[in-house]
Amino acid sequence: MERQWQVLVIDDFAPMRNTIRSGLEQSGLFTVFVLSSTNQIWPLLENEKIDLVICDINIPGQSGLELLEMIRGHQQYCNLPFMLMTGDGSKQVVTQAIALRVNDFVVKPFTLNQLKERVTSVLQRKTRAPVAAAQLPDNQPTEAAIPFLNTKPTILVVDDEPTNLELLFNLLKNDYNIKVANNGKKALSIVSSDSPPDLILLDIMMPEMDGYEVCETLMNNTSHDIPVIFVSAKTEVADVTKGFALGAVDYVYKPLQPEILQARIRTQLALREARGQLRQTIDALLENARIKQDMENITQHDVKSPLSSVLMQLTLLLEDPQMAAQYKEQLSQMRRSAQMALGLVSQGTDLLKMENGTYQLQPEPVEIEPLLKQVQLDLSEPIQQKHLQISFKFFVKNPVVKGEEQLCYFIFSNLLKNAVEAAPDRSEVMISVEELHDSVTIRFYNEGAVPEGIRESLFDKYVTSGKEEGTGLGSYSARMMTLVQNGDVSFKVLNNAKTVFTVSLPRITSSH
Repeated sequence: MERQWQVLVIDDFAPMRNTIRSGLEQSGLFTVFVLSSTNQIWPLLENEKIDLVICDINIPGQSGLELLEMIRGHQQYCNLPFMLMTGDGSKQVVTQAIALRVNDFVVKPFTLNQLKERVTSVLQRKTRAPVAAAQLPDNQPTEAAIPFLNTKPTILVVDDEPTNLELLFNLLKNDYNIKVANNGKKALSIVSSDSPPDLILLDIMMPEMDGYEVCETLMNNTSHDIPVIFVSAKTEVADVTKGFALGAVDYVYKPLQPEILQARIRTQLALREARGQLRQTIDALLENARIKQDMENITQHDVKSPLSSVLMQLTLLLEDPQMAAQYKEQLSQMRRSAQMALGLVSQGTDLLKMENGTYQLQPEPVEIEPLLKQVQLDLSEPIQQKHLQISFKFFVKNPVVKGEEQLCYFIFSNLLKNAVEAAPDRSEVMISVEELHDSVTIRFYNEGAVPEGIRESLFDKYVTSGKEEGTGLGSYSARMMTLVQNGDVSFKVLNNAKTVFTVSLPRITSSH
């Protein structure tokens, strides 16, 4: 190999892109470039010869699908091989990607070996691009470079002239299993048998049933997946275009040039193999989507329903006037725990929908002050353990935002929890609320700086530092839930000693 393949990996999750880079580069076949967003791709494409782009489908901002659409519409890069990484198997996404000529899918989770196989397959198909009628590529791929050719694909040669059948048989017999038919009806019989061919070389001028009629019959039956290459002495433009209109994948003139015919055959067999792999991937995606939906239904009904019932029972007990006061505090704590558990279940399913772009926001007025006080109350245990002081500064009276109360609760809970965990013992965590333009801005201040190593990726999924039981989802979910409510979230490190998280949400007046 004259040079390593150059692969570009785009994923906003740093551990994923770095793992892919190290895994591919260890093989010695690839040079890997990595980006965290799609808007950084164009300078790289201009300066480097990229052979393949591997892009996560759920990149914030411009998605992988949107990038694929832009590349396919770009005059210079329209044929650049493109692979999508996805956990979203929805039919709509798959259909859209196929329409945009995606070269392959890889479904998360996957192993590095699986990824290497898929990447190598796509890049080998690239080296077997269609050949111009009067030109061959400088370096034809060897049989060793095309593993599936070692299984001896079967080619059906259809021609009424025995000399042509003999010529093609002798030309191809070393690389392929050859079947022959001297008329159209026999060809159709072979195709409909239990061992149909992988490719058909079809003459046009035959008695009784010509090649056009054979091709049209094939395309009207379930055998249309078998690629057909016309081999004919008819060289008029109308003859060629008619062949393609009937569904042929290529057209080769007689007298034959053996090297060109063999190159065309290799190309079409590689494309057929690629289509087969893509169908398998699509089937896996659809199956994953079904499993995902089943799990969501289980979560919604088998988990949420019992928790909701527990909450109802606890509420009834708390409202019972005969309930002794000494038990009410314990019941209140139990209810808060049940609410948190129910919220976590809802948070997981809602977050999945946000990632897939299917979450349906149902905005309503949300009062900020009581919600923040409730969050403080629910986090009272870790606050007391660290002897922290929680202070509030309200620069606006009765602030109200347009959003969903449950989502706002989780945003504030995640950010206050982060502040509490990061703050030194016996320090202060301050929460300020003010109105700026058309939004309500809530800030969480704590002593202690976000570790420098995770500042650029803090809002990425699974990013955490120094927490033994941390999931790395707190800041990520806060960001997703803020964005879905048409808000914004950010953070700053002040003098490398303090951290402030800022959340802005659309405001409405209390009269609304």
